[in-house]
Amino acid sequence: SRALRRAAELRLAAGSISQLEAAKALEASLFAWRSGDEVATRIRIAELRLAGGDPRAALALLQETAELFPDSAAAIRPVQVEAFAAALAREPPLAAVALHDAYPELLPGGERGDAVLETLALRLAELDLGERAAALLRPAVQRATGARRAALGLSLANLRMAEGDLTEAGRVLAETAAPGLAPPLALERAVLGARIEARQGRGAEAIARLRALGPPAAEPLAELLAEAQDWPGAAAALAEARSAGFPAAPAALEETQRRLLLREAALLALAGDEPGLAALRKAELARMRDGPLADAFALLTADPLKGLGDLTRLQRELQIFRRFPTRLEALRNSAPVTR
Repeated sequence: SRALRRAAELRLAAGSISQLEAAKALEASLFAWRSGDEVATRIRIAELRLAGGDPRAALALLQETAELFPDSAAAIRPVQVEAFAAALAREPPLAAVALHDAYPELLPGGERGDAVLETLALRLAELDLGERAAALLRPAVQRATGARRAALGLSLANLRMAEGDLTEAGRVLAETAAPGLAPPLALERAVLGARIEARQGRGAEAIARLRALGPPAAEPLAELLAEAQDWPGAAAALAEARSAGFPAAPAALEETQRRLLLREAALLALAGDEPGLAALRKAELARMRDGPLADAFALLTADPLKGLGDLTRLQRELQIFRRFPTRLEALRNSAPVTR
């Protein structure tokens, strides 16, 4: 039995077998001889399964080990917690929730456990299970303090807003406020607060709140202005974001920056600002590079329509505009752009 275990470790160290293959080889040694170091071997097998990408199998083995060897619970527990956290991250969302409900005591403590729950809640939200996601996240919000509570509160408020519960979203945001937050987190919370206000019919107050935040809030400000169909104002807000955050020409632009340029061009087109489109084209067309973003930007900033000869181009532009301002959200979130 000891020879089997040593051989497996040597082959693993030499790279001739994978971690999961080593775990299988070590498992064979358990049946060869039930020795006094069986708990250590079982823990090692679980570690190899965990490292090899099979945390659920690692957790199952450790649960069995804990039942067979209750006196070794202290040695087993740390690996159990690691396997549990990894399984929650790897399993499909509904299976992960069932696993969480079956073994809540294995959730890591402190910020790490909160982060695991937050990730799982966001995965549930992607399946339109917002209520279940919020229920999972609320206890973590209640336990947390300070900046961590503010961050979790932001996630929970976002979930409630996505479900249309604006009252609870605002309440959660207010209850999880904390002083001295890092600027990015403080900005996200302020922006969400403004969006909640806008959805509740207080658009003017929301816009004023975002204007007070300056260039960092220029993009969400443009979004609210676009929803109000203030195309010139929205375009001006994106121009402010561009001026504050873009590198000087001719430096290359990242994809998110090129998406912002496309959104600005779309807003200028909706505003009918031909001089603004011409100026934007002159300043930035060379930095749009090739691809769908560049093609759409070139189309939006082209010369004004003239006569029936431009009917085909008009139809193409109308197709781009068809879903504005709803498409602005997709661009803001870096969704793929298609022709």
